[in-house]
Amino acid sequence: MKDIKKIVLIFLIFLELVYISVAENKTIDKIDFAGVEYSQAYENSDAKVNVVEFLPKGEDLNSFKSMVSYWEQKTITVDKMDGYLSYLAQNTKEPILSTTIAATKDEKKNEYYLEKLITSGNITEYAMYRFMVKNGHLTYYVFSERIYKKPSTEWFESLEKQRVERFKAINEL
Repeated sequence: MKDIKKIVLIFLIFLELVYISVAENKTIDKIDFAGVEYSQAYENSDAKVNVVEFLPKGEDLNSFKSMVSYWEQKTITVDKMDGYLSYLAQNTKEPILSTTIAATKDEKKNEYYLEKLITSGNITEYAMYRFMVKNGHLTYYVFSERIYKKPSTEWFESLEKQRVERFKAINEL
């Protein structure tokens, strides 16, 4: 009788471990961001990086207006994080024009936030990043909004109006 109890207990522990493993690696296929539902449009994973991209209904990867993405940089460990974030926060001119709008750190949560404006050709993109550590390496969410023509004053004003709501939304992911 004791042997049967041991076998059942071992089996239950095994099932729990399998459940935890599957739950941790399960890909999310839909997320809500600032009241908009985004569905998974792309996923790729290799030894260095895992990326999942989400788009609102009706948008595609070649001409999206907004996107939420999740990145796991498996080779960027905690000790390399500050250097990587400093690199991303740099302003660039060639081949892509990028300007950092804001870079902050939440000391309590040990999370970093970065907002950038990126221009390449006729595409201008606003990107809001939330960086954190998961399983000892860098992970982050990015909200992107694009425009495929010269940005207008109205576009910039719209970004500013939605900034607080989007900051709250990226923190809820």
